[in-house]
Amino acid sequence: MPSRIRVHVLGEDALVWQTDDLVQLRDEYRITGTLVESLPRQPLQNILHGLPLALLPEEVTLLLALGVVRLVDETRAYRAATDAELAAYQRQRVEEEEARDTAVRAERTALTAQHLARIDPQQVERPSTPVDEQDSAVGKAVAAAKPPAKSVTVHLPTAVPADAPWHSETLNETAFDTLASARSAGVWLFPRTAAERRRLRVYHDLWRRGWWLGSGLKFGGDYLAYTDDPRQCHSTYVVSVCAPSDQLTFTQLVGLGRLGTAVRKARLVATAADETDKEAGNGNVAVANPTDHTLRITYLRIEWAGW
Repeated sequence: MPSRIRVHVLGEDALVWQTDDLVQLRDEYRITGTLVESLPRQPLQNILHGLPLALLPEEVTLLLALGVVRLVDETRAYRAATDAELAAYQRQRVEEEEARDTAVRAERTALTAQHLARIDPQQVERPSTPVDEQDSAVGKAVAAAKPPAKSVTVHLPTAVPADAPWHSETLNETAFDTLASARSAGVWLFPRTAAERRRLRVYHDLWRRGWWLGSGLKFGGDYLAYTDDPRQCHSTYVVSVCAPSDQLTFTQLVGLGRLGTAVRKARLVATAADETDKEAGNGNVAVANPTDHTLRITYLRIEWAGW
């Protein structure tokens, strides 16, 4: 059985630290999450982000239902490391950094050689006297080429190795494979309210139908729904989840439609029938089952068509 992806939980935050896990979640399960930290080599910009990947509560619960992830309680998974353990870990980091710098230097040297090979010799001013290429200043510079300082900024390790002596991953104590066990340990309590359970059911239903989903906060909704990978296309819908008993006024409907149209999207209002307390309180609720085709959900599409 393949190893589960580790999701590190700290409070209400669920984070994925490994690049391979991020790729697997995206390619196999259409889970995108949100990269939340700056890039180690470009820390002074906030346009492109890097690890860790923060997951929506709905994404975490879905992945638990699918048996894909294991939740690791960050508050209890690590004990204080000894001086010897820390020294060994620091030595390992130094060795990894040296190996990485060597690889970067070799790559830059190869790229420099490729660029030099493409230069037209007739356009290069030749020295007045022949110079052995091996002894020339250019040859020496290429041989000792080092990447610019900004491209080898101090590397920030994104995860403590899972086999670190001070890391403890004991099932049902510091690590959890099911929503019920995580809930009973107080590690993962989502969904707690009727509104959260409704959002969870709508999220799972749309995911089951093949949609890619992300947070809709910046467009005033609960989710953004994409027909394909968000890297390839813009979202089609801004999804808002309501209770069946909610009453939307005409002004609210117009506002929802106009806001969606202003950002070139349609507004999708979803209503999910409330479940009984018995179904909602046991941690392994039926609504958390992504294969459940009996979810009672109604969708209303709103688009602004003018007067």
